[in-house]
Amino acid sequence: LAKLTSIQDYRIYQCVAQVRRMRKPLFALDLDLLSAGLARPGQSWSQLRARVLGALRTCCAHHSLAAFVLLNETGSRRGIDHIEVRLVRAGCVWSRDLLAKIDPEVRGVVFVDGDGHERIRPAEIASFIDRRRSAKAARSGRAA
Repeated sequence: LAKLTSIQDYRIYQCVAQVRRMRKPLFALDLDLLSAGLARPGQSWSQLRARVLGALRTCCAHHSLAAFVLLNETGSRRGIDHIEVRLVRAGCVWSRDLLAKIDPEVRGVVFVDGDGHERIRPAEIASFIDRRRSAKAARSGRAA
């Protein structure tokens, strides 16, 4: 956790720590609130993306989680202005269909785990989950 170095990093870590043991771990962040208290408040998603995804990656690696970050346009500012983070861990009750069910204002999805992140289209969440499951099964089959 020494990689958490900013106010944003600790805000994200606090959200993850609060919800990670829930049955369906989920939290949402408004980008205006996320960038409040920074030297330059009101930053866009493109300015916040690297730091947010880096903090999520650190949290996912520390707690053995994966995250689907839904990028929303709710209209409070231009472009992406709200993110929803759905955390996946062993024992949670997120099904493939529930993870793939998203609102129409979602403009993109980023999958984050301890190894990095990958951007996927909202319509491809279900097929992405299936590919990850089959790759995991193939890896565990080779390891046995």
